[in-house]
Order: sequence, then structure tokens, then C-alpha cells
Amino acid sequence: MKKIIMAVIFGSMVFNLTAAEQINENASQVFAFMNIGAGARANAMAGAFTAVSGDASLIAWNPAGLALVKEPQSSVTYSRIFVDTNYQYLLGAFPMTAGTAAFNIAYLDYGSFELRDINGALQTGNATAYNLEFSGAYAMKLTDSFYAGAAIKYANQEVDASSISGFAVDFGLQAGIGPVTTGLCVQNAGTAGSYSTPARIKAGVAGNINAAEKNDLLLAADFDYLLQGSAGVDIGAEYSYSQTIFLRGGYIFNSNGTGSGTPCAGAGIKYGGISLDYSAEFYPELGTTNNISLSYSFGRAGEKKQP
Repeated sequence: MKKIIMAVIFGSMVFNLTAAEQINENASQVFAFMNIGAGARANAMAGAFTAVSGDASLIAWNPAGLALVKEPQSSVTYSRIFVDTNYQYLLGAFPMTAGTAAFNIAYLDYGSFELRDINGALQTGNATAYNLEFSGAYAMKLTDSFYAGAAIKYANQEVDASSISGFAVDFGLQAGIGPVTTGLCVQNAGTAGSYSTPARIKAGVAGNINAAEKNDLLLAADFDYLLQGSAGVDIGAEYSYSQTIFLRGGYIFNSNGTGSGTPCAGAGIKYGGISLDYSAEFYPELGTTNNISLSYSFGRAGEKKQP
């Protein structure tokens, strides 16, 4: 049965990658917010999360990593992006007998804007704009060291009186070899009317280093290719003391296609099953984004995360 599931996952990844390439050759993109990602922990590590496992926020990075979630998790995040733009999301992951199910609800509010006609003349009233996304995912172990996962997303965009909606899918794989995990994910393959969603391919590697007693270091790196866009490399690191205090950092190389990169940093604290995390991303041209996440694990406290 697992061989059949693995074949379906591989086949779906190839099919959706091919379809995404064909769509992106001839269509403009919509729902760029799908590539923002989720969770202050991952954002502090520059989004180098394709090969990280066991975190509920992986529904936004690589659903295969959900297979190693060991107890139910929930998380809420508030992000202050640029100007009046705010991004909030709620996510959860629930281990079951044969795998892990997860969900994500994301809302991106652009604030209000002045209305002007085609000549630039100011009109009465203001316009509002927002994006809304609902995601559901499922992941499972195919073997003790090989995991697969998939997610389906519904997204809606409202700009004043105009609206567009569509669906996209993600397919991901992870393989663990000792303290090292590799990952591959095709994200956001789909359409919305005559537009395409921002499909991308990510491949990554992550590894845990036990530096000393109670001291652990997680290192991760991703190659990220956005179809009809740019390619880049993301690197991140997380230091933890006694799985209680966390310091994180990372760097996004060529993240916006201009040659300039984006440094990222953050920290977190965990007490019992409660985690509070903060991250900041420093965009040279646009400014700083700030993210704060509050998470809860409904299980044993202090259990070491998988890479």
C-alpha cells in the first residue's frame, strides 16, 4: 500500500510541476502572498525549512515534514509587513494512527487606499484589499526514514469590488539519514481564473549537531526556484539551550531578483508546552517585517525536535 502511495506522490509531483510550467509560460500570476510562509521560527531561519520536520508550520513549507509531528500542535502568528499590511494565521497539526492531518487559515490585510480615476483625480471613499487562504494537509511515513505529504489550498483576493479565487496544491517528500534530513517540495501549483498561482520548487537539507550537553544546533539550507520568477538560496540556523531558549538567524540570497539579499534573525522561549517566538526580516529596499508566534503542544514538554 505504501509503495502505491509513494508512486502516486511522485507522479503527482511530476504532473503538477509540468502543469505549473505550462501555466506559467502563458499566464500572469496572482496570490503572491502564498509564498510568505508561516511561523516566526521558520522566518527567522530565512525560510530554510524544506528539510525540517515535526513542526506544525510545515504545512506552509513542506507538508511531508508533518509526518514527524508527535503530539497535537496549534499556533497563531501576527506579522507586520510593510506600511499598513498585516498578516495573521492560525494553524494546527494532529497526529493520527496512520499519519498527520493539518490545517491553516491565513488572512493578509492591505489596509485602505484612496480611490482615484484613470486621470489621478481623487474619488469619494476608500478601497480595501485583502487575501484569504484555507489549507488542509496530510502527511505519513512511507518507511521509518522516508515521508510524504500533500496540501490543498483555496485562496481568495478582494480588491474593492473585484474578487478572484482559485485552488493550488503542494506535494512534498523528505528522507532522513541519521541526524541529516533532505527535502523536496513543489508548492502552489494551480490556477485562479485566467491567472496562475505562484508555483515554486524547493529542495533542502537540514542537520542537527549536539554541540554539548543541553546545547543543540540545527543547520538548514534550501534552494528555491520560483517559476516565472527568480531563484535563490536560503540558509538558516537555530541554537537551543535545554530546548528552552532559542536563538535563530538566516540569510535569503537573491530573494527578490535584484541581487540584494535579506538577513533574518529571531529568538524564542519554551516553557512546558507553550512557545513564544519572534523574528524579523530586513529587506534593503522595503524595510523590516516583524513576526510573533504563540504555539502550544498538547503533549510531553521539552521533547527534542527532529531536524
